[in-house]
Amino acid sequence: MQMYGPTMMFVLASCLILADPTCHVLGDHGYLANASMFIPNCPIRRYQSPNKRSCHQSSDCGAYRCGGSNSYADEHGQDCYTCYGDTNVCSKGKETFGCLSTIGWIITVGCTYLGFGQWKRLHGDSSTSE
Repeated sequence: MQMYGPTMMFVLASCLILADPTCHVLGDHGYLANASMFIPNCPIRRYQSPNKRSCHQSSDCGAYRCGGSNSYADEHGQDCYTCYGDTNVCSKGKETFGCLSTIGWIITVGCTYLGFGQWKRLHGDSSTSE
């Protein structure tokens, strides 16, 4: 165990750190439909659009398409918004801490914190140098 312990702890720390981005990718492709990281119909999202513009599709949020994303703005250089079907409001983003579900808090905050804590234990405190 002493020989492989650091390697196993490194793998564990890496998996914990990668849990959040992995869940985002799986959720974006519909594989985590029953385990959403975000609260549906989150009321906080309603206040992220200054104009409270209602929408049915993202192009209702503005005439200018922001890059290759599915976001739109009224004109170039302004904030980009996306239409979210659960609220039908143009919003800057679905992924805010205020809209995290219990699963979202465990994965986003818990796993990431534990993973980097384990990483720091493996590598020691590099902020103290002589």
